[in-house]
Amino acid sequence: MRRGRKLIPEVSTPGCPGLRRSCDEFPEVFTVDADDKTQFVYDMTKSLRAQGVPIDGVGAQGHLGTQYGNFDTLQVTAALKKFSGLGVATAFTEVDVRSQLTAGVQAGNSEEINPRLQASAANFSVLMKACLAVRSCLSYTVWGFSDNHSWVPGWFSDPPEGLATIYDENYQPKRAYHELKSDLIFAGPPYVLPRVAPKPRR
Repeated sequence: MRRGRKLIPEVSTPGCPGLRRSCDEFPEVFTVDADDKTQFVYDMTKSLRAQGVPIDGVGAQGHLGTQYGNFDTLQVTAALKKFSGLGVATAFTEVDVRSQLTAGVQAGNSEEINPRLQASAANFSVLMKACLAVRSCLSYTVWGFSDNHSWVPGWFSDPPEGLATIYDENYQPKRAYHELKSDLIFAGPPYVLPRVAPKPRR
């Protein structure tokens, strides 16, 4: 299957009736121009399904950067719900959040490092909370284990970028790790309970 509006289906699953067929071709659906990209992928998915192409899910890779425009959980949740309305599952398949490695960052200046770590944690968390909010979002996968085992520094060199994973180079969990952990902890009981309307006071 190739990219573009006119796609030739090449999906074949003989003997594997339970195999889920999905498309994971869109690395930055939820970035600055999220609305345009999301609509394009939505329209394409809708068109392909109307043609009988067996698409069961759409994956967003989720390679983000702290230097880009902000987006929020409500925006991403709304995008996931659009695809849910088509009857397809969604997933975040390669989540990482890179930052530019300025001279100050490389010198260990905490005044430059800390805002990047905070912004990274916020971006990781936005995608996680949105996925938790939509039942048809089936998985969330981080891309790269630690900052010294990440694809980012070898790919982005002008300017250099890094700090993209949830563990630092010494395998210590970063703020993003703890933010994701708290998202998962507080997503259900006993922290999130059924709503109960208070009794009116007399």
